[in-house]
Formats: sequence, C-alpha cells, structure tokens
Amino acid sequence: MKIKFPLTLQSKASHWRDLTGCIQDALFEAQHDSAGLDGAQPRLTVLVSRNLLSIDRPCDVAAMQALCRQLEQQCVAHSFNCVPVGSTEPSVHTIIIALE
Repeated sequence: MKIKFPLTLQSKASHWRDLTGCIQDALFEAQHDSAGLDGAQPRLTVLVSRNLLSIDRPCDVAAMQALCRQLEQQCVAHSFNCVPVGSTEPSVHTIIIALE
C-alpha cells in the first residue's frame, strides 16, 4: 500500500520509550514506501504534548537527546516542538513525516 505524504500520526504516549517506538515504526514505513526506496530522505516534525509527556526533568531531556542521536544516526532531519507556554496544550503528540 502506498503511503500518502506527508504522513501525519497522533500518539498518546506517556513515556519517551513509547513515543520513540511510535516514531521508529512510522519511519520504517516511510523509508520502505516507494518514494523512500527512490532515495528520498525523511524529515520528521514532532509536536510534543506536555500534558502527556514531560520535557523539563533531566531524565526527559536525556531521553529526548537519545532519540535525537538515534535519528541523526539514521540521517533523519528532525525537530521537536511544543506550543508556547500559556497556549492550549494539545491532547496528543502529532508526528509528521515528509519525504524530501
């Protein structure tokens, strides 16, 4: 089945390991799509919901850095974002994968 890009997924992961697994599964699918096999490179954007997953504690920062290192080793351009403090926090994480 051909994937329509950009691929947008949502996750309710409450642990970095679960979000990492969701991201890696989505990247696997994207990279094995026909466009991925034609040499296109994935670009990952994640909007992290602070309602589900903390980003402020040292262990959370370390988990995010470990995920970034994995993505760099896979040559995946990536960014992690949050809504500005004071804005309505999303109820899910949004994962967007585009192929370039």
